[in-house]
Amino acid sequence: MEGATKDSQIFWRLVVTRFGDTVSGRHSAPYTIFSGVVSVAAIILAVSLERVPLIWRIVLIALPFVMFLIAGFIYSVYRVWKDEHKKVLSLEASNLELTDRLSPKIRLSIDGDGISEEMDANGLFTKRAQFVVRGIDKAPLINCEALLEQVNRLGDFPETMMEEPLRCEWSNATGQEQFKRTIPDGVSQRANLFAITRSERKILALVEFRKEQLVLGINMPGKYKIAVAITANNSPTTKESFLFEWSDFNNIRLTPWPNADHVPRIG
Repeated sequence: MEGATKDSQIFWRLVVTRFGDTVSGRHSAPYTIFSGVVSVAAIILAVSLERVPLIWRIVLIALPFVMFLIAGFIYSVYRVWKDEHKKVLSLEASNLELTDRLSPKIRLSIDGDGISEEMDANGLFTKRAQFVVRGIDKAPLINCEALLEQVNRLGDFPETMMEEPLRCEWSNATGQEQFKRTIPDGVSQRANLFAITRSERKILALVEFRKEQLVLGINMPGKYKIAVAITANNSPTTKESFLFEWSDFNNIRLTPWPNADHVPRIG
């Protein structure tokens, strides 16, 4: 109620200022000319009407000036309303633009159990824990990076293994695009988190730099909460968490974190 009262006071203060400009400022010329012409006509008419009482002659002479004030006031109210309405529309447009700019334009998901398996040139089978990145706007994701932000072991021996984010490698990418690439509109791109081979049976973090705490910590079979972030030049950062669980080469999976409490232990 207090805010509405203050807004009303501001509005009428603007009307008074506009009214002053209208009747005496740069907008006053049309009204002054009109009022002057009508006043002269009214004076001539009042003088010529000898039988009309004096009070009505005065009213007739004053009427153009009163009309001038009323017209100026109505115009002032309209102009203030129009200007303020334009400001509101401009502010709403700016808010919509800001909301659109800050809205995530990236969707993260997991296909199946989040694990892909393939055989390399040496005949060794490798499984990779991956999540899928896809733009939801009709534009490419420019200079997109996948960051492994945190790895937390769950259960009886909890441990936090990350001090700073590390860039994950993009699937089927080499050279400069291994850790930063532009994802075309409508294309899904996988990001690698971890890998395990049938022969070594150890978890390898597929990140840009080797961190001993992560290398040693992730190789204890169990459940892990994985926090990732995706950045791109033309999109706000999108963050997501996953549940990573493994016991051996045959028992490994990556699932969305909200389903973590409903995932039975494997192995």
